[in-house]
Amino acid sequence: RFGRRPVLLVGFALAMLSHLLAGFAQSYLELIIARMIVGAGSALAMIAGVIYVSEISSPSHRQQDIARYQSMWSMGGILGPTLGGLLSDNFGIRFIFFIAVGITCIGIIIVLRMQFSQTPILSRDTIQRSQLTAMIKNPIILVLCTATFIMFFMYSSIRGTMIPLYGVDILQLTSTQIGIVFSITSLVTVIGLNVLVPR
Repeated sequence: RFGRRPVLLVGFALAMLSHLLAGFAQSYLELIIARMIVGAGSALAMIAGVIYVSEISSPSHRQQDIARYQSMWSMGGILGPTLGGLLSDNFGIRFIFFIAVGITCIGIIIVLRMQFSQTPILSRDTIQRSQLTAMIKNPIILVLCTATFIMFFMYSSIRGTMIPLYGVDILQLTSTQIGIVFSITSLVTVIGLNVLVPR
């Protein structure tokens, strides 16, 4: 029902809108709304990207290709925090959001130039209610989903909230120094993905 290009474009458009809103935010509520929008945009882009990579990969290399694709998100996490910290320290915190708008525009141009198959990314043929029900009833999948939720809940709360607060309030770190902490975390994630995924 929805092709890959529209899903990716909507994802990038939402991300660009959220960066603009965050850059001009004048209140806590406005910033929260902006971050909610970027979360939705990132989810759409990631889903469409994984499906597209799985389609163009051969079965023997699909695991590696998906791992490489996902590692690019972490690669952005390696470069982004340190660069963002440097820009913030030198040009102000709002400047980073406007840089993100420009980068997102480049992403939109790339998507517009890509070639996609015409098979819908979301349709009644690809997602059946019975299949979803079977997945939910599978105890192994439920355990894995629960464990993943707990892990990322703790990871997000510590990384996204506690580390910046601890770094600023207790350790008196600059934005650049906090960015380096995040970059190291993402670097270890990328190394782990490439080492642990079967070849």
